[in-house]
Amino acid sequence: MGAVDPSSKNTGFVFVGTAVTVIACDYASKWWIRRTIGPGAERDEIVIAGDFVYLDYSENSGIAFGLLNNQQTLVSILLLLAVGIGGLFLWKLLPGSSRLVMVGAGLMAGGGLANVIDRVPDGVVTDFISVWRWPLFNVADAALTIGALVLALLFYRGHASSGQSELDPDL
Repeated sequence: MGAVDPSSKNTGFVFVGTAVTVIACDYASKWWIRRTIGPGAERDEIVIAGDFVYLDYSENSGIAFGLLNNQQTLVSILLLLAVGIGGLFLWKLLPGSSRLVMVGAGLMAGGGLANVIDRVPDGVVTDFISVWRWPLFNVADAALTIGALVLALLFYRGHASSGQSELDPDL
């Protein structure tokens, strides 16, 4: 039996830790938003930077950016496909990947799972962040997007293998 590479445990911890952190932050932010500006709250929005950035409660029964609203069957099928494809991707990606790859994958997994968790009780996801003219989104959506950008950049630059340090100045 060969020795276990200690860095493999660290990358797994980075992946799980990132995903759990995203889920916790998303859950906490949605809990706070529902009580602060959600249905029945005294306020209906929180202005952060004028019309450029503000918080505004919304329920999204569709997928990203409100697409496919009120089409629960199609949304459920797409979610199952996304989870399946994402699971296969992670299964292939995890062994031998760098810590930065695990952060990107953890952001994506955490964001996806957080939105699934939010959707389960009543078929909707709470969105509340508004930036300029961009559709409303939430912490999970931001994590998914940032994670996808990190992974795309790393794969484009060829730094996805464990041989590259997340502190590599070439990143």
